[in-house]
Amino acid sequence: MRDDLNGYLDFLKEGKARIWMLLIGIDAYTDTRLKPLSCAVSDCQKLEDALKIATQDFKASEIRPLYGASSDRPVTKDAVEAELETIVQSVKPRDTLFIYFSGHGEIGSDDQLYLCLSTTQTDNLLETGLGVRHLLSQLKASKASRQVVVMDACHSGGTIGQFGARSRGSAVLERSAQDPPLGDDHDDGLEVNPAIGQKLTENLNQYVSSAGKNFFALLSCEEGQQSWEVSGFGGIFTHYLVEGLKGKAANPEGLIEMDHLYKYVRRNTARLVQEQICPTRPEANQTPVRLTVGSQDIIIGVVSLTRSEEDLFAPPPPNTSLETKFEQQISRYLNAFSYCYQRQYPPRISEGDRQRLDQLAQDWLLAPPRV
Repeated sequence: MRDDLNGYLDFLKEGKARIWMLLIGIDAYTDTRLKPLSCAVSDCQKLEDALKIATQDFKASEIRPLYGASSDRPVTKDAVEAELETIVQSVKPRDTLFIYFSGHGEIGSDDQLYLCLSTTQTDNLLETGLGVRHLLSQLKASKASRQVVVMDACHSGGTIGQFGARSRGSAVLERSAQDPPLGDDHDDGLEVNPAIGQKLTENLNQYVSSAGKNFFALLSCEEGQQSWEVSGFGGIFTHYLVEGLKGKAANPEGLIEMDHLYKYVRRNTARLVQEQICPTRPEANQTPVRLTVGSQDIIIGVVSLTRSEEDLFAPPPPNTSLETKFEQQISRYLNAFSYCYQRQYPPRISEGDRQRLDQLAQDWLLAPPRV
């Protein structure tokens, strides 16, 4: 098994295999019955940055972001399907296909689950929403032997101003002009529709039973639960997804595999909600879940631990322009810091210095120390 993983890692580093990543985050909706979100797009952008770091040692990787941050730049069903079709037609058997969605999900009149995009109309989901069954049929038609779907579709539209301040309501909210504006201190008292999580799990289980490929689905919460967001912090689930991809979910060999990532995200998401939100909202729970098929672990990133000191600390080559020399020096400095931080500093430094390094490394989006 480890030989297979190491062999596939070599393929990724040599460009013989590629990770294709489609990231969809929707905050703004033209249908006023869909409550706007505040963190879906920013979560998606943070995830894009983390994936760039996790895959930086791979010779070929593709990230296709679709962000619906405002009504003047909408993400439509046609745009998503066109991007998805392009990726499906481009992937090779050795490739990995990674799809992430953050936003609302709704059940249509046909009893099917649809992911809500910027222009989705809740009274016409068939024509304007992205059907989950259709999405999975596209995955099944693709040649990618490794597939990952990460869903944060049980949003409810509000945020909590501070840990434990308030719960969040349902995705669809009928409001009138007389209603007070929703704010961080407003508790609308509505609950997330449990049918969304149930239908998502049902669709994925059906796909798993017939996929015939290595497939990994990571869902932000169990059926009947909801995804929690914190103002200024973002979605708790995606926060730990990002932290894991930066290196905190890497195994002892430096590989970031989906199963290790899932365990890291599940443990920390559930812990933070229990410790910080449940004291004031006892009904609050959020436990990420996985659905898998296939025997191979899926590599989604790697933490570089084997760079030589000569490569890291070598001066720029002669006869280079001042601009190029500056860029190379900055790159070498960051690489050298990362190397020392992960390999040399932790065993010898004081606790105070370690904390300062932690903060500096976090600011620079570097991997955590491996001690």
